[in-house]
Amino acid sequence: MINKILSYYEDALKIKSGFFPVPRMAVIYPTYVCNFKCPHCMYGEMKFSKQNYPLEKLKVLIDELSWLGVKAVVACGGGEPTMYPYFKEMVEHIASRKLEFGLITNGSMLSRYYKVLVDNSRFVRVTIDSINPDNYKKIHCPPKGYTLGKTLGGIERLLDYRKTAPNKCTVGVKTLLSKKNFTEKYEIELFFKSVGVDYVSFKPARGCAEELKEIPRSTLKCHCFMTPIQTMIDPYGDVYVCSFYQYRLKSHTFGNVLNRPFKEVWYSKEHREAIDNLKISECNKYECKLSEYSNEMDEILTKDPDHINFF
Repeated sequence: MINKILSYYEDALKIKSGFFPVPRMAVIYPTYVCNFKCPHCMYGEMKFSKQNYPLEKLKVLIDELSWLGVKAVVACGGGEPTMYPYFKEMVEHIASRKLEFGLITNGSMLSRYYKVLVDNSRFVRVTIDSINPDNYKKIHCPPKGYTLGKTLGGIERLLDYRKTAPNKCTVGVKTLLSKKNFTEKYEIELFFKSVGVDYVSFKPARGCAEELKEIPRSTLKCHCFMTPIQTMIDPYGDVYVCSFYQYRLKSHTFGNVLNRPFKEVWYSKEHREAIDNLKISECNKYECKLSEYSNEMDEILTKDPDHINFF
């Protein structure tokens, strides 16, 4: 992890000097529509708003990001990205602009999209919080008639197709640990390794009734200044400081790219103000990767700044 953080050293210097780098990655929520009703989902009622990003506008945004120098796009939550009506077109357009693509999904549509995903993705990560069929239903609340077996079948098709495809995208599983499933941790890891996924990772569920408070939190120790290494855009075209915006909507957004060019929004004074207004206590409500990036870079850049250019 530290090697990846250190790869952003030049960006950190720019940010500390008052300049915004080009974001290396864009997180895009193409839809707020979701076919699951996970009770611990942090997006609450947002995911039932039925809002989809207009396809032609999304293509324009992707073109802008590519032109600006963004390297990768990740499609993930808010809703379920594979529920986006133009999902295949979106993935293919991203690939046509030579952007790397990653997907975070509940896995329910993998049987439909496994080919386009393997052919055009750097990674696919599936969220599965139980391998017990009954517990899976309780935790994820899928639509009537949908079973764990359908998600597992989609993963199998993805892995089988990958064996013969020229593009070897990484396939992983992530599990949110809570009171409902912590006893399955070892079983989950063993099962998916036997299936043939590349990794299985675990993260504690936070901000919900089932939270395992015994698991220590990772916390932000300084002002979160590393947010400009990525950008976050939702189905309405609103641009946010990071993905943890649900409980601070007004202070966390700084523009809309449906009616303004992304570059104009990114380099705006509103962006700077939104970062300046970040509160450590609010950031620590959930565990965010950017906290780790900010903690590490802050120590590197402030511990001995007078001798930073000498080894």
